[in-house]
Amino acid sequence: MSKSNIKNVAETSSTSSQKVWTIQKALNWGFDFLSRTFLETPEMDAKTLLAELLKVSPAQLFLKLQEPLSHERLRTYQGRVKRRSQFEPVAYIVGKKNFMGIDFKVDRRVLIPRPETELLVESAAQTIQKTGFKMPNILEVGTGSGCVAASLAKQFPMSTVTTIDISKDALDVARKNAVQAGVDDQIQFIQNDLFDGFSHEFGDHFDIIISNPPYVPTAEWGSLNPDLFYEPRQALVGGSDGLFFIDRIIHQGFPFIKKNGFLFLEMGIGQSDRVRKIMTDQGFTDISVRKDYSGIDRIISGIKKGKRWTNLKY
Repeated sequence: MSKSNIKNVAETSSTSSQKVWTIQKALNWGFDFLSRTFLETPEMDAKTLLAELLKVSPAQLFLKLQEPLSHERLRTYQGRVKRRSQFEPVAYIVGKKNFMGIDFKVDRRVLIPRPETELLVESAAQTIQKTGFKMPNILEVGTGSGCVAASLAKQFPMSTVTTIDISKDALDVARKNAVQAGVDDQIQFIQNDLFDGFSHEFGDHFDIIISNPPYVPTAEWGSLNPDLFYEPRQALVGGSDGLFFIDRIIHQGFPFIKKNGFLFLEMGIGQSDRVRKIMTDQGFTDISVRKDYSGIDRIISGIKKGKRWTNLKY
């Protein structure tokens, strides 16, 4: 939608808002406004923004269609819809995203949690249960919003979780989310560039290392969905082939995994074979790949059966 069109619609809606609007009318307006853009889900976005504003579920919203909407709430809703028309993600507009049944605070300092990453958590959780780890030591590399760390800590109250992230801003968000989830006493937060200078006290320490690293190839950045340009680039782009951080985590993280411990990684489209080779060459065995909901190889895991030290420089 052009800026002039947005202005015209906004001016019209501002004049109309002097009259009493019902929830139905506001919802219709929001859908019409967003339909003029290239958004993929204008109806869902309009419903979600209004439901979140009214603090009801989308289903409950339809039980209130004929109720009046105050001028203040209407103005707020119109402002949120206009932000969405500029491709700002709904999660940033409402300030939260549900992940593994928990609402996590999100803003432009952190990546928005996605369903694919829920599979990462599910895979690690299933492994912890099957192997019988009673008090697992878990390390998350690149914690972002802290959704992975907090979800695992919530599922395994006897676990100890360490998180590292290069971004102080991300760690601030993750700490708040850990407090909100009631697991802050289980999680240690460390600001660090992956494993660079990582303390030797953590050597052979972790039962699980888990990460959703940046894995978008640099050349693909400009062609991504416009929504993604609101998210932190450093949490998405993984070098020329998308494997820069994945490679570092596999090599640098190996010494910090206990014997018979596990590494879990999320990866991008078409990266499965290359990531498998990197893990195999480093010494991981029993490598397993899990597909996402679109049938794409998305989660890869392996077991550390022995020790193979490397001296790679980055």
